[in-house]
Amino acid sequence: MNIFKSKFLPVYLLTFVNGLSFTLLIPVFPFLIKFYDQPEIVLGLLAASYSLFQFFWAPILWDLSDKYWRKLVLFLTQGGTFLSWVLLGWAYFLPNQEVFALMLLPIAVIFASRMIDGLTWGNISVVQAMIADLTTRGERSTVLWKNGAMFWITLLIWPALGAFSMSTSWGYLWTAILGWIISFVTLVIMFFSVKETLPEDKRRKEITITYHDLNIIKKLQKYWGIKRLQFSVWMKLFFNVAFTMYSTVSVLYLIDIFWFTELTVGYYLIITGSFLIFHQSISIGQIVKRIGDLNGLLLGQVFMWFGFIWMWFSHTIYLYTFFYFFTVLGIALSMTTVQALFSKSADEKSQGEIMWISGSLESVFSIFGPLLWTALYALTHNYFYQWVWLLPILGLVFFLIFYKKKLSKHKDFCWMQQS
Repeated sequence: MNIFKSKFLPVYLLTFVNGLSFTLLIPVFPFLIKFYDQPEIVLGLLAASYSLFQFFWAPILWDLSDKYWRKLVLFLTQGGTFLSWVLLGWAYFLPNQEVFALMLLPIAVIFASRMIDGLTWGNISVVQAMIADLTTRGERSTVLWKNGAMFWITLLIWPALGAFSMSTSWGYLWTAILGWIISFVTLVIMFFSVKETLPEDKRRKEITITYHDLNIIKKLQKYWGIKRLQFSVWMKLFFNVAFTMYSTVSVLYLIDIFWFTELTVGYYLIITGSFLIFHQSISIGQIVKRIGDLNGLLLGQVFMWFGFIWMWFSHTIYLYTFFYFFTVLGIALSMTTVQALFSKSADEKSQGEIMWISGSLESVFSIFGPLLWTALYALTHNYFYQWVWLLPILGLVFFLIFYKKKLSKHKDFCWMQQS
């Protein structure tokens, strides 16, 4: 299926633009907190606030899109993203005065922009609902894979553009302008090109979402008796917390240890982003095909451990980059296989709820992960990676213990031994 002639092209493009909110600011915020002379924990709070509001709003958007037009909900949320970029640009012109003796006024407005963007980035759940509307059961996995691949492409393009825009004389104002332009163009394209996918007769009559629907603990309890789900949840914990380090602190480390500027960060992110695309398009498919999801996850943890520990010992950017290649392989392999294992934890009828649990857990870990890593970085700096490598080690230990005691003996995991 040619992606450019596919009926799913608008969905893929929405995912591509949605990645803008998450990735464009990855290299910008480390420079921004230095510009305003803020402690590292502010970087963690900015990342956490985005994930917090995404966590609470995503299921509500899903429910709203079941009652009203999916296109209408997408259009309104994209408008919210547009507003968030306007707020970010406005912050640039505000005076550096304190608000309620807590934080600088520009930082407060930037927090507001991230909260609004977190609310609207929940529309990724609506995009997934559109995929469900347009696909048959047989083609859904392929379309979801291509949609995920489109998000990975954003990690090659948007972070580098964010760093390059930050390197201009106007700093993050140009980043805000770039985000504003892309969001506006997306609104126009969405209005004219995106078609409604939910027929009138399939729409809900009433909004049915309740507190119970938002309670991730209750949802987990419903399926906790499934051993393979328990295993997938723990492995997602170890992986996603490690990934938040990659997306929150890695650029800060380049700035402090290797004296990178905004421009060199931009070039560097093109290189490391190409690592990710290479692994996602070539390495992972071959590895999973040969050894299966379960062994692929184990190998992903090994690569993460290997990469992190040698990045700690790397005193030149060349060695650091060489081992970064293996770290990115471990991250991409772990992300792909954890998601696959999660999907296989329940039957077809429960897929929607299981994937909601998976996405909600990612948001929860993305709330606490950045706070953990920025606090740890503030205490350790040069010795940061001597702590980071412990996380994949914990994942490996848990994997081996759980597998030996439960997976190999439990009937729920018979499929894993054949994967």
